[in-house]
Amino acid sequence: MKSVVTIILLFISTQTFCFNEADSLLLENLKSEITSLHNSVDSLSNVTVGILADLPTEKGKYSRETLISIISIFLSIISAAAAIYLIIKTIRHNKDNLNLMSVQTEEQRKLARAQMTPLINGYRNGFDKTEFIICNYGGGTAIITEFLFEKDGKKENSISGFIDIKNIDKEVDWDDKWTFRQRYYFLYPHESLKVYTITLENLKNRFKIPENRAKKIIDEVNMQRKGIKVKIKYIDTFEYNSENEGNIYEYEYVL
Repeated sequence: MKSVVTIILLFISTQTFCFNEADSLLLENLKSEITSLHNSVDSLSNVTVGILADLPTEKGKYSRETLISIISIFLSIISAAAAIYLIIKTIRHNKDNLNLMSVQTEEQRKLARAQMTPLINGYRNGFDKTEFIICNYGGGTAIITEFLFEKDGKKENSISGFIDIKNIDKEVDWDDKWTFRQRYYFLYPHESLKVYTITLENLKNRFKIPENRAKKIIDEVNMQRKGIKVKIKYIDTFEYNSENEGNIYEYEYVL
């Protein structure tokens, strides 16, 4: 019996790598069950042996030794069955625990990806300027793979493809103007990018344009940009680092 219990405890000890801290109480209870089983069977065995030792023997009947051996074998079968039950219980618990760990790992992976999801949005500013700005409001880096201006089937990678500022006034230029030429452009979390901008202040101070004339230039730019679509395609870092495991996003804005 002692060797059976030792084997059970050894088996459970080798299986504890599947138990986490939350299962430590259950594991201790399981070991207590085994120890209690061991003590109960031993007590029952000792009582039985004592009773049989006090019984008188008769000729033609089983000897005390034979009866003790039969009872011991019976008790060993019971203990072995209990041992198998406890081993199965341990294996099932480990399997359930591994399944739970797998689910938790998958949920953590989804949460990490959600936290690393980029989100590009754009907006225009007006009044004393005209400009278009995009910003990454997500928690992950937006990797821009395509950036287009489109109108009436025409596509350009810069606002200059639709609005030639020199045709409006040959003495001025954009304050800022971004052209998408590279394969990838990394827009980091909470980073913004001025796609184009022209301001009343810059027209007056840099180009020495009178205010009325500067306002007309801005008004003309606003007229010409109407109906132009900004189309952006971008990916997250998961897609960038490993094929077909990330997401492809699209964003569209009408100026």
